[in-house]
Parts: sequence; structure tokens; C-alpha cells
Amino acid sequence: MVIASSCNRDEVITTQPAPEIILEGDGTYSVMIGEEIRLKPDYRNAEGATFEWRMDEEVVGTERAYVFMSEEVGEYYITLTVTTDAGSDSEEMRIDVTAHETPAIDIAMEDIVVAVGYKQTIMATLRKTEHECEVRWTVNDEEVATDVTTYEFEATEVGTYHIV
Repeated sequence: MVIASSCNRDEVITTQPAPEIILEGDGTYSVMIGEEIRLKPDYRNAEGATFEWRMDEEVVGTERAYVFMSEEVGEYYITLTVTTDAGSDSEEMRIDVTAHETPAIDIAMEDIVVAVGYKQTIMATLRKTEHECEVRWTVNDEEVATDVTTYEFEATEVGTYHIV
């Protein structure tokens, strides 16, 4: 019979977690032709990491952040890989290069329930552009308001309403 044992008296054994890339939103960004966009995700467990930014299988950067610019309209895909001794993480980002800055609106609300006769204020955030843009609120495909930031919805009868 053989019995084996070991002892780790003064050494601390730790397992570092693999790095993690944390993107803003879904990893899709928009920029106008000829303008720069700085891609700078947040990271977890990235102490001592190496960074590799690739576009079309070519390494285009090795820093924590990457500045992208294109003189041509199109969709560009960039893959970031972060590597430590504990492992690696990769994320693909899409950059839409447009001829004109595209306005974007965000409504921070999902499905809501409103009792008949009560009002619900819905707030929106509009990314400003150099160009004028028109904003319309619609309920079930009928225009109800043109205020950029808020719409006060009131259910007049029981039902499902589609608000855009």
C-alpha cells in the first residue's frame, strides 16, 4: 500500500479568473466618414493583459483602447482579444461609417401596464446631430406628439398599444 500526501506550507495557491471584455451596448457603433471613434471597453480581470485589435485578419492595435477612422462608408468589423496567464476573451464590434451622422433615440422603457384613465410619462434620449431631425411619437401607427423628450400616454380603453 502506498499513501502519498503533499503540503503547501507557506505558498498561497490562487486561481486567477480569465479576463472579460465589457462592451457598451451591443458592440455596434456609428461614426461619420472621416471622423474618429475611440473604442475603449471596460475590462475585468485584465491586470497584466495583452490586447490585440484585429480587422480583416490584420493586427491594427495592441493598446487598451483603439481609435478607428475610415474615409469610406461601410460596415467594419473589429475583433478585440484580451489575454492573461489565466485565459483570454474576445469580442467583435461593428462600426457603421455613414456619410451623415445618424440620429439615434433611446426609450428606456419596456412593456408597461397602465390602468385606464391613468397617465404614464415616457421619456426618450436623443443623440444630437449637426443636422435637424424630426421626431414623432406614434401610438398604434397614429401620430400623437412631436416633443423630442417626453410623451404622456393615457390609456382610454383596455387594450395593447404600440408606442414608437
